Amino acid sequence: MASSKQKEKLIKLAPKYLNENRVILGDMLRGKSRVILVCPIDSAAPKGRLILPQVQAIRDILDHEAISIVVKETELKDSLAMLKEPADMVITDSQAIEQVSRETPPEVELTTFSILFCSLQKASWISSSLASSKSIS
Repeated sequence: MASSKQKEKLIKLAPKYLNENRVILGDMLRGKSRVILVCPIDSAAPKGRLILPQVQAIRDILDHEAISIVVKETELKDSLAMLKEPADMVITDSQAIEQVSRETPPEVELTTFSILFCSLQKASWISSSLASSKSIS
């Protein structure tokens, strides 16, 4: 396992744009895209707070000039119905994927916070691997 010093060195070796421009979902959006984030509130959720992946997704949506609509799983149907144009994407927590997939129209892209952040981790791993291969050669 890499030490924290080794990890810091790898991060410094990675191309600067990969470290500064980590995009969670902005590359999947176009201006004014309508994104519904389904955030179940359960006993494991911190009272009065959203979890970090939800906050990071909202920020990325805002940074890419898209529209973020945050709802609980019990409000998804009503939220979809009140939009004049269909949502472009729905993002949900894995625990609610079955219900959310039943209620989301087939033409609307659907994913989970876990999948988004898995993709982000994969991109981070690839950039670290590229950086380490540069230092070896």
